[in-house]
Amino acid sequence: MAFTPFTGVDHHKRSVTFCGALVAYEDAKSFQWVLSLFLAAMGGKEPKYIITDQDTGILNAVPLVFKTARHRYCMWHIMNKVRSKYGVTREDCSEFVKKVNAIIWDEDIEATEFDAKWEEIGREQTVNNIDWFKEMYAKRKQWVMTHSLLAIEVHGAQVYSHKVFEEFQEEVKYSIDTCKSRGFSEGDSLEVTTVRDANRDRNYQVTYCPVTFKATCSCRMIERKGILCRHVIWIYSSNGLKTIPDGCVVNRWCKDAIRSKMFDCNGETAEDVDIIDGK
Repeated sequence: MAFTPFTGVDHHKRSVTFCGALVAYEDAKSFQWVLSLFLAAMGGKEPKYIITDQDTGILNAVPLVFKTARHRYCMWHIMNKVRSKYGVTREDCSEFVKKVNAIIWDEDIEATEFDAKWEEIGREQTVNNIDWFKEMYAKRKQWVMTHSLLAIEVHGAQVYSHKVFEEFQEEVKYSIDTCKSRGFSEGDSLEVTTVRDANRDRNYQVTYCPVTFKATCSCRMIERKGILCRHVIWIYSSNGLKTIPDGCVVNRWCKDAIRSKMFDCNGETAEDVDIIDGK
């Protein structure tokens, strides 16, 4: 029987296997059964994302069970096949993989820039006519990549788990060392600033509301990772903010993330359920 583990990420960004199933057949019907029981065990609450390999049974089962969860393909499984699909005996195989990795894992690359570089690599390495690469490209939207602003840094240390704070602290460091303002425009209620990131040799657009303190950046780090980027931190520093605005603190990365109430499948809180095991 095939073991089907469910693995998530805790507030320390560590992988945690919290559920598992055994199936006799790796087909859509079996995985639909597994996913339906998983959804029931989670009280009907769907995950935001599901990341799997490209097994046909799973691909067909996911949309039958989940209606809001976004299904994405595991990049490890995709990249693990690149060499064999390209041809491990080809002399330029290592160079090809290096070029592909350079654009796949570039968090700052724009969609149009990625498309152009992919096309360029394809022409150079003659892979545009290989069916697997054409299929992967067509499905690219399914892929899934100490100093001191003292006050805001201290606030980050108070709210974030240790691992997440390390990443936040790194962004604080870069905001001081590499970011500068390069242009400013003001609308009715929003301020748009061009922030130059010397470390990445790029300009980023940060939109900031002085009333709500909400800020968004063209690097989209807060949307991707749930942590403020160096460019937004630079803007907050320039405007004298000493704490991270509430709307910018993602609860799952906080020290208090595991202190919320627990519920059973009937929606009852732990206080209302008879204790079976003292642990």
